[in-house]
Amino acid sequence: MGILALEYLQGSKVYCCASCGSHLTRRESMVSKSFQGRTGPAYLFDQVINVSVGPFENRHLNTGLHRVADLFCKGCEFYVGWKYEMAYDEDQRYKIGKSVLEKAALVGFRPDVDESLYLIDGGGLVFGESQDVVSESESADDGESSDDSSQTDGVPGSADSVAQLQSTLTFLRHTPFLA
Repeated sequence: MGILALEYLQGSKVYCCASCGSHLTRRESMVSKSFQGRTGPAYLFDQVINVSVGPFENRHLNTGLHRVADLFCKGCEFYVGWKYEMAYDEDQRYKIGKSVLEKAALVGFRPDVDESLYLIDGGGLVFGESQDVVSESESADDGESSDDSSQTDGVPGSADSVAQLQSTLTFLRHTPFLA
């Protein structure tokens, strides 16, 4: 097996695989929100990336007979939706070449949340390009630092605060914005 090469999208709102986080499409590529998938609501997109296409087959869907293929995330092979190859009813032909992604298979990604805004700098946390470092002694109520080095919870630069920061950034970047 070779190296997995995934594409990454730019934009304010990117939809990612709920299983592995691989970029799948942008909000701007959405054609319709009024689709029903196997697991509930689904969205029609005119462009998707990082998916593999299963074999095409004829399926009777809510709107008639269509030739479709299942879509799987390239990053983890998780089922994410289906792609239309043919619509046999004239009024359904607008779907040809487009893909439906299941809402349950998507999470929103916000590339506008920049992790470089939060830098760990010598035992302090630097916000943005500002040189204001919040140090342990400045964060204490009385202005004196504690001699007890075993209490590192919430101390900027400690393993606990780094883990908390990483967790917060992951949450912000993957906050669902699905409507």
